[in-house]
Parts: sequence; C-alpha cells; structure tokens
Amino acid sequence: HRLFCKQRADFLTSLRHAVWLGTLVGALGLLSGCETASVAKTEPTSRSASTSASATTPTAKVGDASAVQLKTVSADDASAAQNFVVKNDQPLRAFTVMEKIVEKQKFMSMFASQFSTFLGRDALTRELANAGWHPRPLDSTIAVSNFVAADAMEEIAAAAKSYRVVILDESHNSQQERVFAHLLAQALRVNGYTHMGYEALSPGTAKDVNKNGPSLVTAFYAADPVYADFVRQAKVMGYEIFDYEPKQERTLDQATQSREREAGQAANIKKVFDANPNAKIFVFVGGSHGNKLPQEGKNQAMMGRHLMDLLGTDVLSIRQSVPQSKPVFDWPVRQVIEPALSGARATVFRNAGAGEKQNSKWLTEPGFDMVVFHPRMLEILGRGSWMTMQGYRKLHVVNIPPLSTRTLLRARALPVQPSGIAMDQVLVLPQESQAALFLPIGEYALYRESEAGDTENIGRATIK
Repeated sequence: HRLFCKQRADFLTSLRHAVWLGTLVGALGLLSGCETASVAKTEPTSRSASTSASATTPTAKVGDASAVQLKTVSADDASAAQNFVVKNDQPLRAFTVMEKIVEKQKFMSMFASQFSTFLGRDALTRELANAGWHPRPLDSTIAVSNFVAADAMEEIAAAAKSYRVVILDESHNSQQERVFAHLLAQALRVNGYTHMGYEALSPGTAKDVNKNGPSLVTAFYAADPVYADFVRQAKVMGYEIFDYEPKQERTLDQATQSREREAGQAANIKKVFDANPNAKIFVFVGGSHGNKLPQEGKNQAMMGRHLMDLLGTDVLSIRQSVPQSKPVFDWPVRQVIEPALSGARATVFRNAGAGEKQNSKWLTEPGFDMVVFHPRMLEILGRGSWMTMQGYRKLHVVNIPPLSTRTLLRARALPVQPSGIAMDQVLVLPQESQAALFLPIGEYALYRESEAGDTENIGRATIK
C-alpha cells in the first residue's frame, strides 16, 4: 500500500496538471455533472437464456474503422481517463487510455487494473494487476493442521454480534471481494447493523446517495456495476449510508496528507456514533485502512487503530484474499492453505489450539482479526461464476456478431436509473460471438460500446 502511494506521488509529479484518477477519493468532489448515454427502446425483447441480438437504430455504428481511434487524447493524460469515466460514462475508452499510460509507465499497471475492473473480465484484470510480479515463496511457518476451515459468512456474522464496528477491506480491482461485501452486508443487517460507510464515496455526498443512489460523481468505483449495486442495495436493505473521507488540502506533502487522511476517516466514523449512540456500523475500506496495529517507530497508524482509540473499544477488522492470475503470485500463506479450500464458499480458518498464537482466534495477518479466503472458481465465458451472488444475479448469455475490435456489452435496468449506471457490463474480445451477463430479475436494455465511446442498441433482455 505504501509503495503504491509513493509510486502514485512520483507519477503525479510528472503529470503536473493531472487530477488523480480516483485512488484519492476527495478529488472527485471537485467534479460535477454526469453525462450518460440515453437508451432507446428497442425490439425484439428476449425472454430466453440466450439473446441473439441484432443492431437496431444505432447511435453510431460500432465496429467501423474510425470508431476505434481515440479522439484527441494524450496517452499520458490520466485525468482524461478519469473524465471518460466520471463525465462521459465510457469505461472502455478510459481503459484504452490507461493501457497507453502503462506502455510508458509500467508500474501503473496496478492502477490500470482498477479501470479493468469496470469491464467485468476478472481474469484479465488479475493478469494486469500481476504484471511484473515475481513468484512468491511458500510460508513454511504455517501448519495447516493447526487450523479448521469454517464458512466465512457464518463466522463473521456470529463474531460481529460482539462488536459495534465491522471493517472489511477490498482491493480496488476485485469484483469478487465486492460481491462478498454485498452478501455480508445482508447478514450483518439481520444482526442489527444500521449504518454503512463506503470509502469510495466523495466527501459530503452521502445525502445525495441516500436519496438518489450512487452516481459516477458521488463514487468513482461505482463505474463498476457490482460496486454501484452494492451501494444501491444497501439502502434497500435499510442501511443509512454515510461517507467518511475527510476533505484535505491539496498542498500538503504526501506523508502528511496520508497521516491526516487516516485520522480524519476515523474521526468521521466516530461522528456517526456521536449522532446515533445505538448504531452498529459496517465500514467498507480499500487496502490496509482497517489495520489495528498501534503506531510504532516510523510506521503510520491506520484508520482502524485511530478508530479504536477514539471509541475506546475494539473493532472487528477483516481482510480478503482472492486468487491471483497464477498460484505462484498468491499470498504465501494462501499458497499453503489452498488445498484446504473447498467448493464455492468463502473460508476463514479458526485456530484449533495447537501452536495457537496468543489472542488469535483465526488465521490472519498482523493488524487484522481474520482473513477471508476466496476460492478459485470456474469461469463462464471469461467471468467468475461467483457473479451469480447466491442466486441474486442470473446468467444471461448474449449472442452477438463478432467484430475485429474490442467492445463493451452493457445492460441498463429499465426504467433507466437516474445515474444511468449499468447493472452489468463485460468486455467482448475480438471475434467473440457470445458474452455473459449476470443480471438480477428485471427488464434491461442492451447495447454495445466501442473503444471510442460510440454505441449501438442491440435489443432487450428479460430476466425472470
């Protein structure tokens, strides 16, 4: 996390006039307006498991030679990529710009993978995120026999009854982790959790999100349909949604800004308790913000520790571990316990007692109470089968004419949401004639979008 922050600072220095593209969420509060494409009603309507879609009244013909040319975009302009997402709702066009940036700045592949997440092909995102990684050695200190596998959802829900705060982390390039967070929110709501805090929300936008749902202005990562629907459904579940990112001076040096951000996040979360003494809070964070270790030497105390100090009580802090593009890139502890992962369930490992570390109930890493291990699962047309979300989303295969260029297949719920954010979308590679969408029950308009942002309507889908 700190390495990426340093790399980000170095990169920003070379982009003197660029606004960072979303990792620093507060910058998004400066943006206004959200231009989204309107979706015309098209026929025929499909009620089958597979849609054979033909072009009808396109706004611009996708697949023309001119459509794949980037229009007046500098390959080094990261702020342009951000704007293609936030202002134009063109995630594929934004990703194309990020690819060009990676060609010149290889270390930017991790950040480019955050844009790749918006395109729905997890395997491709993992490959991009792992670019340049070296094989990681096994952790020989872990004895699998000392631990017992347990269902992560059940284990967290049971443990959460003894806490007022549950913190769950995510990698900003993992839909699988966002799917788990969505499902966990349901379990915690049943157990009396009342408030939901999202790191991704821009400062001061919670009121709008509670009223109108997420938009690309209120939450940059809402460009990922999985993230957007997580925020949207939290309100349906009955949560009061709040933002907790502090507003910060852009003139601060990187180290000071980072320290103040951690303390500011914790202070804003405590304000929720000040206003709602009986609240129980689920906090969704990125990276290591939930770390509970105290500040030692030059190490920086993270939000999790600051929050414990402010509340005078412990919090339940949880990390997630997803499989990387190759097993040799996995977290060394994960490589050891991988054989013990079974089926499709997310798993935690309880300490069985032998060799038990003091005060440690679960297999974890320093600063966290437990780690959720997500299994490797079968892919369906390049997408993880975990996208079914235990039946909430249903697989819908769309038959489409193959093209020589990449396109983005998108599905918007009807009637179209005020924000216009798609319910699902997936990158279609050259010459592919089928694509997998995962959609909740409802009516959807389907369309195809080129790398230049041109779109054509290709029909409708009904999910029963």
